[in-house]
This record gives sequence, structure tokens and C-alpha cells, in this order.
Amino acid sequence: MNIGILTYHWVSNFGANLQALSTYKYLENHGYNPIVINWVPERLEKYYQDKVPFEQNEAHRLFKEKHFKNITDLCRDEKDIARVIDDCNIEIVIIGSDAVFSTKPYLSRIHLGRRGVTLLKPCEDSVMPNPFWCNFLPYVKRKIKVVALSASAQNSPYRKALFSSEKKVYKDALSKFSYITVRDIWTQKMVSFFSKGRIIPNVTPDPVFGFEQNVNPGKHFYVREVLHINKPYVLLSVSSMTSEWQLELERLFNEQGIEVVGLPRTTVRFNSPLKYCLSFPLDPLDWYDAIKCSSGYIGELMHPVLVSLHNSIPVYVFDTYGFKSKGTLDRATSKTYQIIKKYKLLDNYYNKLISKNPPLPQLVVQSILNFDIEREKAVSCAQLSEYNSAMLTILTV
Repeated sequence: MNIGILTYHWVSNFGANLQALSTYKYLENHGYNPIVINWVPERLEKYYQDKVPFEQNEAHRLFKEKHFKNITDLCRDEKDIARVIDDCNIEIVIIGSDAVFSTKPYLSRIHLGRRGVTLLKPCEDSVMPNPFWCNFLPYVKRKIKVVALSASAQNSPYRKALFSSEKKVYKDALSKFSYITVRDIWTQKMVSFFSKGRIIPNVTPDPVFGFEQNVNPGKHFYVREVLHINKPYVLLSVSSMTSEWQLELERLFNEQGIEVVGLPRTTVRFNSPLKYCLSFPLDPLDWYDAIKCSSGYIGELMHPVLVSLHNSIPVYVFDTYGFKSKGTLDRATSKTYQIIKKYKLLDNYYNKLISKNPPLPQLVVQSILNFDIEREKAVSCAQLSEYNSAMLTILTV
């Protein structure tokens, strides 16, 4: 059976690449013929070209070419997608995972600034209707099944969709899915809101929780190879902390015989006083290996946290997700908080939207050194079981 995958497979984002590859390999390992639907929205492509250093963009492009053997021609719009679905005889389209349900209702695009009122122009993937919400279906010449896998709305301000006509667009789009699972509670609430309670999807793990099972990448000790480190190391990927804070963290870990290595984000080179820092270009599998072979991850983004937890690596999280309502942070808007709560790791968690006083380096070091790895393994095992169950349901519904 030919199964299309429609997600952020191409963007210059480590987590996005890995979740797409995990789904691709799961299908391949279970006897299906996965085909990546190569939708690349033009404005979003330009965004990454402008935002990400050239050499790192190239690393993500080469990753796509190397690992997705079955991939369609370039698609720019819904008609292109419908054409490749027909040409490739795709029977099921899996949309997701990642922020495929991210959306900006009309009112959320209105910005009041010093120069008056302006209307923001989001990228194509955040404007309704778009392919992640099935707008290609009317152009497909035969009946196919479409499912959403661990879709995320990425903190979309969905309640700003106040017009009845706008709400109807979302409701009609959701009705086209044969089955929907979401990655977080915020997205679950959004789907329920637009469907008027008729659809309350299950919250299911990101495909990265199945990466070891699906891809089986092994270990190639990338950090040891490029930085010539033979000691244990922890990764630091926090852009907001002072040089003094970072150096004190490094000193405390060095006293324990552990090095600290700076891990860059896709769009940001890690400028740091640390002795060791990884640099661009960085292949997504090398990025994964750096985390997998580490003794701890201290950082901000969600997917490195997922990779760490999936591989039983201690974490200390500096959460930057979520937004406030009436002066109070709505924790349901933070996808990272939901994961950390599931793992019962709130002692290893800091959100700067709640407190302006960051944790002391001593606290972070002790949190990593005293981490309960066995409890982490138990929760990860349960997450993998949930992921496998979700995949089975999606393919048989």
C-alpha cells in the first residue's frame, strides 16, 4: 500500500526532520510503501533561507535527499499535491506530526504598533485553508483516506477565530479526516472547539519516541569524533543565560569530571565562552547522536528534550513555550511542560514566563547528577507503547 506523508520533512529543523524520518521508517519496516509528499511553501522556504545559515540549510537538504528515497516532485500548492497523490496512487495520507495544525485566525494577524494598525502576512502553512487541513482533497480524482498523526497547533490563538464563516472553514476541514490524534492538550482543545465537541482526539506521542525502534541509528559518538572529548559530557543549549552563569556551570561539571558542550539551535550559532561548542553544518543524525551519547541535556527546545527522554538521558528544561492569559501563564499552552509533567520532572523545570529568577548553576548540576533514570525509562517505555498503538490505529481505522 502506498502511504503519503505530509509534514515538515524539508524544513531546517532537527526535530522536524527526525519525526518525518521516524514515520517514514515505521511504514517501511511494516511493509508499506511510504512516499513523502514534497510540499514546500514558497514563503516558508524563503523564511528558512533568510533565517538559517547557508551551510546548515544545506545539511538539512542533504538529509532529505539521503533518507527519503520515495519522494514526490516539488509541490507548491494543493493542486500539485493532488496531482502527485493521483500519479503515485497514494491510498492514505498521514498528515503530521509536528505543528501541522498551527494556524493564525484573521484577528490574530492584526497588529497595533507605533505606526498604527498593520495586517501581518503569515506563511502559507498558517493560513486557512491549506494542505495540512486537507484543501487538496477536492482535486484528487479518487477517494482516499486522510489521518492526522500527533498534530500540534503550536500555541495557535484559535479562540480569535470569532467569525462564524471562519469557524466553519475549520469545522469542515476537520470533518475530512478519517482519524485525528494530537500531540498536546492545547491542540486537543482547539479541535474540540472547532468541531463543537464532536471530535476530542487522543493525545499521542511525537514520532521521535519511536526513533530508536524505527530507525535504529546506533551510536557513532559524533561529539567524541569532532571535539576529541573522551570524558562524559552534558549539552547546553540555553541562549538566555549570561556568560558568567555558563562558566560557573562548566566549572561545577568539570569538578565532577564532566565537560559541557554548547549545542546550537538550527537558526542560531551557539556563541558561548564554553571551551567546547558544536558548530554548523550539523547533520540531524549527528545532532541526535550528540544528545543520545551525552550524560545530560540542559536546554530550551522540545525535540531535544524528547530525544533525551527517549534515550534515558537526564534533562533540565528551560521552557520558553506558552503564553499568559490575564497575567497568568496557561501551562496547557506549553507542549514541553506537558511532557515534563508526564515524566514527573517538574523539579527539573524552569519557565521564564513564570519566574524571572533562573535556577542557580549548582541546582542544575545536582538535578542532572541525581536524575532518576529508571523512572525515565519506565515512562519512555509507556510512551513507545502509546506511539505504537496510535500508529496501528491510524493504519487500520
